[in-house]
Amino acid sequence: MADRFQIVFNADGVVEMMLLEGELRTLTFDSSGSPFTTQAVEEPEVRAALHQWMVDTNVEGWIGWQELAATLQGMGIDMAAVAARYPG
Repeated sequence: MADRFQIVFNADGVVEMMLLEGELRTLTFDSSGSPFTTQAVEEPEVRAALHQWMVDTNVEGWIGWQELAATLQGMGIDMAAVAARYPG
């Protein structure tokens, strides 16, 4: 069974990324001060990288936008370039 992965945006501007593979794991992205719009975080290449990162690292909990950007940069995703496609 393939992993089911979704990104949910709540009213506080926080992004929760959930990976279900027989269990629920949640990575909550603290978007306070983030230059990333909802559309940027939902980009297919970003979603795929986040999914792979969660699978590879078994990460769970909170992550700030700087750490998220650095993590994605290490995976070859330039979040500044992605975000530039979706000006806030």
